[in-house]
Amino acid sequence: NRIVGDDERRFSADAKPGEFLCLSVEDNGDGIPPEIQSRIFEPFFTTKEQGKGTGLGLATCFGIAKQLGGWISFQSTAGKGTRFDIFLPRSIVAEAQPRVEQSAPRIDTHAHGETVLLVDDEDVVRTVAETLLKRLGYRILVARDGEEALRIHAERADEIDLVLLDLTMPILSGKECFRRLRAEHPYVPVLICSGYLLDLKEFEAETGACPEGFVQKPYRIEQMAETVRKVLDDTRRAA
Repeated sequence: NRIVGDDERRFSADAKPGEFLCLSVEDNGDGIPPEIQSRIFEPFFTTKEQGKGTGLGLATCFGIAKQLGGWISFQSTAGKGTRFDIFLPRSIVAEAQPRVEQSAPRIDTHAHGETVLLVDDEDVVRTVAETLLKRLGYRILVARDGEEALRIHAERADEIDLVLLDLTMPILSGKECFRRLRAEHPYVPVLICSGYLLDLKEFEAETGACPEGFVQKPYRIEQMAETVRKVLDDTRRAA
């Protein structure tokens, strides 16, 4: 927890005074070059090679934080790394239901005792998604790449009710991870999360199966929460 004052605006123009939960993610990498720091939250902006990233990870996290009344600030030093601080209002974090439009029907997006395996190679994306899902009551297991996801699922398959899988990852792609998961566990429900549009026919031709759901980055909080709940409910009804 952190009480934020006006001095926080040194790091982010979106900062506001009040009581916030601060989630920090830090690495000891090369840092973010000063000339691109103003662009890192732009959708589709990436310095990764083609096919290695969509440039939507930070944009998604930034959007979620803003929707919750918070913000993301960062500090980066060349050769020493980068730290992201994700600020979420304590009053919002304490609630277990995301805000919805007044005119929309209220959908129960709470967990019913389920465990979700969250697979994403981007630390900030994982942290924000994990916080969102825990806030709804889900138990979360995290994997940083496809190979780790397969190991965790092999060890704890009986506990896992849903796999939330990013498509664009190093080491083992999301598609290959999905194909191998389904080969070993044909009935495990998988929700794909990606910045690219998903052609289901093409995906099925490449992997041999279709996922139970798809959420496109950058997504809204309500969209993610409702899709996770729908996939779990549909899976339970079909059992």
